[in-house]
Amino acid sequence: MKDLLNWFVVFVRAGGLLLAFPLFSTRNVPVMIRVSLAAILALLVSPSIPPAVKPDASLFQFLGLFFK
Repeated sequence: MKDLLNWFVVFVRAGGLLLAFPLFSTRNVPVMIRVSLAAILALLVSPSIPPAVKPDASLFQFLGLFFK
């Protein structure tokens, strides 16, 4: 469960990065490609970082990680 939460935090951050990056934020790049790139990036990066979320974290603590 904590691996999934860690992956999801990385996925949201990678998705925000791809949303702000000018090359991928244009209409020429389909949304499914951006989501797939964020998921693959999260899959590759999340095993190498320490767990960012405790499994018993509240919703506000979880949302706070997204805005860091």
